[in-house]
Amino acid sequence: WAATAAAPLLLQALDAIRSGKGKGISQDESEATYCNLISKEDGRLDWSRSAAHLDAQIRAMDPWPGAFTGWNGQRLTLRRSSVLPGRLAETNGTVSVDKSKGILIQTGDGLLTVRELQMPGRKSMDFRSFLNGNPALVGSRLGEPS
Repeated sequence: WAATAAAPLLLQALDAIRSGKGKGISQDESEATYCNLISKEDGRLDWSRSAAHLDAQIRAMDPWPGAFTGWNGQRLTLRRSSVLPGRLAETNGTVSVDKSKGILIQTGDGLLTVRELQMPGRKSMDFRSFLNGNPALVGSRLGEPS
């Protein structure tokens, strides 16, 4: 929706610049910040964080470096997520499933619903296909070293 809302505003701004009516505003250098380069490690998910934070991290890290966690001694990349309120497990990183919503992972605040996952060297899969081949994911705890 943001792109749809921004398109007319961009056209207005370009028209104002072309006509000479647009005014530039200098950046306040005291408010400027520096952003470090993204590293692969920036994609590691910390299950003590909130579901909203983790959902944003998954979107930010796609496609590179990918948001990941450890599972079964391997790196598990998570894609296409959303947030649900509530608590289903005592321990953060514990996996359950809702057959209509997706894989549910307990976080520090709320549940992260994941609808697409990828194991190393494999194609990305929807959660149902992934669980067909990896039923042991349900009930496991994510985040062991990978």
